Amino acid sequence: MTQSMERTGVSRRSFLGGVGVTAGGLVVASGPVLWQQAAKAATVTAEQIHLTFGGDPAREVVVSWVTPTSVSNPKVIVGTPAGGFGRAVEAETRTYTDSNNGIATITQHASINGLHPDTDYVYQIVSDGETQLSSAFRTAPEGRAAFRFTSVGDIACGDTAYSKASLNAAATAASVEKFDPVVHLVNGDLSYANSNQTFQPQVWEEYFDNTQLSAANRPWMPTLGNHENEPGNGPQGYLSYQTRFTLPKNHSSDFEGNWYSFQVGSVLFVMLDNNDVCYQIDTGTYLSTGDSQILTGYSGGQQLKWLEKTLREASTDTSVDWIVAVMHQPAMSTSGADGADLGIRQNWMPLFYRYGVDFVLAGHDHDYERSY
Repeated sequence: MTQSMERTGVSRRSFLGGVGVTAGGLVVASGPVLWQQAAKAATVTAEQIHLTFGGDPAREVVVSWVTPTSVSNPKVIVGTPAGGFGRAVEAETRTYTDSNNGIATITQHASINGLHPDTDYVYQIVSDGETQLSSAFRTAPEGRAAFRFTSVGDIACGDTAYSKASLNAAATAASVEKFDPVVHLVNGDLSYANSNQTFQPQVWEEYFDNTQLSAANRPWMPTLGNHENEPGNGPQGYLSYQTRFTLPKNHSSDFEGNWYSFQVGSVLFVMLDNNDVCYQIDTGTYLSTGDSQILTGYSGGQQLKWLEKTLREASTDTSVDWIVAVMHQPAMSTSGADGADLGIRQNWMPLFYRYGVDFVLAGHDHDYERSY
């Protein structure tokens, strides 16, 4: 399915579209082409590499990766294809220890600011004085400009030794690369690590090593699914996710990274955690007891207030032509597998209609459906 994200000469206030809901599938619109060159060091201290946009996608990109051990002076060297590598950006180190198997994961995050819109850049990851990988990315356009994005959820890892894994996962990154999008949206349920409780960090490693083929070249912007909940790893079981990703701020008290928004061109993407409002209990279980962790209502209404404010402001923002909501569980579905959730329809759908959300993307049901 192809989506054009350009409304030349038409403001959002003069045209508000309807709401669509889809589960699974790849969604694209037209856009630019990336330059790419990959190289790896003999001693690998950078793996699971992935990009995300910062608060201003036209000017900020974050390079994130995992190191097997502590490293000295992790950084990213950034430049342009014509000018070569130049500026060095130091990385922030964040770690967590898995509550079930005690494995520590060491992540690095380099936030590259001061970039130019719709521009190709090259970068190198360097640690312990050795270049680990050379690749490239393109910043987002700003203003009314056509661009391409892709979207798919429920990817999993490709090693079928793990539960919920799929050989199809190995093809996902290559499929995304064929479309060459400015950004790829991940509609929740990334690795299914919580279905492999004693091997959660290993499953995440498989997932990121699979997706690195694409995610090292362009931002992959995720939303939380029920399988990101790992009981024992943080208050909502999101500690692994929150440690591995650097995402735009939502300015909440305790829930940074759980929901956020970012704008590419004249399209506002609103990334939601609907575990907060869903009634269905399909989250992780505590290894010691087998009891499910209940997440419904965990934000105490903070996410709902943020969503209402974000949509209200976007509905009158002359720089916003399209509003795209992205989440995991669908609001409406005819699937006989997991199906839709009343909590989404009660809490969020009224806001979607009130403020003219144009398009809703979801995952969770492992099939494809489109509605209007």
